[in-house]
Amino acid sequence: MPELLPVPGVVKVEFYGTMTGATKWANVFHYRYSGTLPSAAGLAALANTYDGVFATYFAPLQSNDTQFGGCRITDLSSDTGAYADIPDPTDGTRGAGLIPAQLAVLVSYQSVTRFRGGHPRSYFVAGIDSDLLNPSTWTDTFPGLVVAAATEVQGAIIGSGADGTTIGNPCWVRYGPKSDRLDPPQIFDIVPATFTALARVATQRRRTGRKISRR
Repeated sequence: MPELLPVPGVVKVEFYGTMTGATKWANVFHYRYSGTLPSAAGLAALANTYDGVFATYFAPLQSNDTQFGGCRITDLSSDTGAYADIPDPTDGTRGAGLIPAQLAVLVSYQSVTRFRGGHPRSYFVAGIDSDLLNPSTWTDTFPGLVVAAATEVQGAIIGSGADGTTIGNPCWVRYGPKSDRLDPPQIFDIVPATFTALARVATQRRRTGRKISRR
């Protein structure tokens, strides 16, 4: 399998954790940056900040058996780009009403550039049984709570900086198919704070349990 090529001027931010102590989950975002190349110390400082913000806004939306594990950031500008991982386990506080481990709230983002094959999105692990209107639909209010939390997290990331590096606009990266990688990869900006959430319950099936890579 061809290796993923470097993505100049972009960092990957991952928030990760587990459900019921076993099933892994992760939310992955990409951001442009400016200034100096990120240092490990600078990324560690940023990851520590982002970790606290994510825990503040998402722990109240996650069940007692869902654990937010921490934040990692990778500079994608080269194969030797700086990397930092801040593990900081935080249990959800929403309650004990469990839902199936693969269920999630689907949040979509508006891309500056139109493209074929879907749109940027995240599958947030959140909610308990009382947040379900029925087996396939969230209550009227719960998706809005997730959107508000995601907006707060993004607001804390954009414009933050450490050690000469400033984090800028959110984006997504297209590497191309495994058999024919794009060189260089394509970078598409995301319009900040343009989040929408589906009322329909989404699933992380085929996304859970995967090995989390650095790229």
